[in-house]
Amino acid sequence: MVQLTPLGGKNEDSRMLSVKNMPIILKNANVPFVKKWFFGAEPQVLFLFMAIIIGVLLNMTDLYAEEIILPKDIIGTPHDVIRMGHPTLRQKAKEVADPTDPKIQQAIADMLATVNKIGVDQLVGLAAPQINIPLQIFLFQVPVKRVNGDVQQTLPFTVVINPKIEPINEEKELGIEGCLSIPGLVGEVPRYKHIKYTYQTLKGKKITKEAHDFHARVIQHETDHLNGILYLDLMEDIKRLYFAEEFKEYHQAVPTK
Repeated sequence: MVQLTPLGGKNEDSRMLSVKNMPIILKNANVPFVKKWFFGAEPQVLFLFMAIIIGVLLNMTDLYAEEIILPKDIIGTPHDVIRMGHPTLRQKAKEVADPTDPKIQQAIADMLATVNKIGVDQLVGLAAPQINIPLQIFLFQVPVKRVNGDVQQTLPFTVVINPKIEPINEEKELGIEGCLSIPGLVGEVPRYKHIKYTYQTLKGKKITKEAHDFHARVIQHETDHLNGILYLDLMEDIKRLYFAEEFKEYHQAVPTK
């Protein structure tokens, strides 16, 4: 996935880049030059050019199909991710009273800046307590590489505030998970396959969704962080805990982070 700046640097609008910004790029293009280059190019060069453009658009759609818009005067500052042993990771996070409060929006801006610093293709979720902000907020995405290429199951980075989870049924499955706060390790964790979850948006609107398989796993993992729970607490067999490099070498699977 292409690493884009989700929240800003100085002198930038505080909105994530999205596909609907593309007409601006085309509008400002030197059209005669583009036509001459486009129709006069060798077939191999043209094919490569189109492949790059399609790839960029797919990644942008995957990650930023929905904008996360914050006020222009709120600039995110990346934080360090705290690790297991830090007391904040074992505390129950505080419920957010008003998602539109500037202090809450600043916390979200800092989370987005942290995601951007780490790299959007390096994680699928980040909970506020992981950057020492004990609030019930997390960000998550479902990228195409985690759903076997099924684009319809992908989701862009989404802000989730005050989540509540309800299993749809009792069916569970084992899956490998990693965590930014437990670097270097991955473990096999049982999770509900099908859940319903309710949360608030940046504007305070309540949303209820169903989640299945990987989507459901990410929601459960991140919600656990808001309740002081780490995936290690849920493992049924400590023999299924691995160093990430050895797991990748010998078992060939991609963990949830």
